[in-house]
Amino acid sequence: MDRRGFLERTAAAMLAGSAANAGAPQGPAGSPDAAKSDYPPATAVTRGPKCHFFGYYDKCPWDATGRYLLGMEIDYCDRNPEPGEPLTVGMVDLKDDNRYVPFDRTTAWSWQQGTMLQWVGSAPDREAIYNAVEDDRYVAIIRDVHSGKTRTLPRPIYAVDRAGKQAVTLDFDRLNRLRPAATG
Repeated sequence: MDRRGFLERTAAAMLAGSAANAGAPQGPAGSPDAAKSDYPPATAVTRGPKCHFFGYYDKCPWDATGRYLLGMEIDYCDRNPEPGEPLTVGMVDLKDDNRYVPFDRTTAWSWQQGTMLQWVGSAPDREAIYNAVEDDRYVAIIRDVHSGKTRTLPRPIYAVDRAGKQAVTLDFDRLNRLRPAATG
């Protein structure tokens, strides 16, 4: 299910639930009534000792097959990173005991935005894109997560269109100067 379908389904379920439950008593959070849902239960798919996270809220971590979940891995989660401190970019194989599969390391990341890691719309079952630093400048890497083959774009990305043909970017150095909380 794509992001739009998920949002449409969620909105429809919320509206249907609101209409059906108008005036009905609501159970407290954690009660059996609160647990009833059309969605599966939330399940942790990574485990320590390392910390895992995905990144920015408007990106979808699942590949088109539903087997792989993009994510980043780091040794800590209780402090801001030092400049130049890398993290590991990879994915969780949901059909292989939730095994974390690393495929790169990058220093172009923050807690809020991650690496802007996302699936590429033209190949949403095999290509991921994320930001990196090469020769002291920000770039974007497109990686075939199965073959390891990469292409480097001359600028970092902020978002990629659904077809995977166009991207927008911004000046991350400027963002760091003006809004340091957004970048680290």
